Amino acid sequence: MQNLNESLTKVLKDEDREVVWMTLSVLSEMLLNRDVPFTRSLALQLAESLRPLFDNDMSHVQLLSIHLLQAVMKLVEKGERPLKDCVHQSLLPLFYHMYDENQFVAEASRETLIQATVFLKKWNLVQLLETEELWRFGECLLEEDRDRADGYLRQAVMYLQSPQKSMREAAIRITAH
Repeated sequence: MQNLNESLTKVLKDEDREVVWMTLSVLSEMLLNRDVPFTRSLALQLAESLRPLFDNDMSHVQLLSIHLLQAVMKLVEKGERPLKDCVHQSLLPLFYHMYDENQFVAEASRETLIQATVFLKKWNLVQLLETEELWRFGECLLEEDRDRADGYLRQAVMYLQSPQKSMREAAIRITAH
């Protein structure tokens, strides 16, 4: 079963969007089924594979990848170092996708971003999200994580070129600070 899980995780890099969507569906079912063994190392491998899928052209792929990140965070103990790094890398993409034109993607991103900030014990960011002071989220993230600021700004460049105006505007607000 472990080999199957690893093989499915590798398929997430496939160019065929339908194959990726079906693979995410299978992984989702496996992760939610407590009888199927899913190791922490595989959970980390899966989490790393999910981040690029947030920007997939298919909203179904976006939704499943965002929901799977939620499930992975629930599976792994809070504060486990390798997953923390992966979750940190997901913060801004999730933030930008809160502005997605697809309301389902936007809401899933918001829920997952709140869970990610709780997972990372970033209580001030949780509070900003819960009080809907979204405009301050990026600013506080950059101030709080100065070591990661360059990486966050590199991520923002991709969203400056988004076809969605709302995501471009969110990226502009963050890069302007």
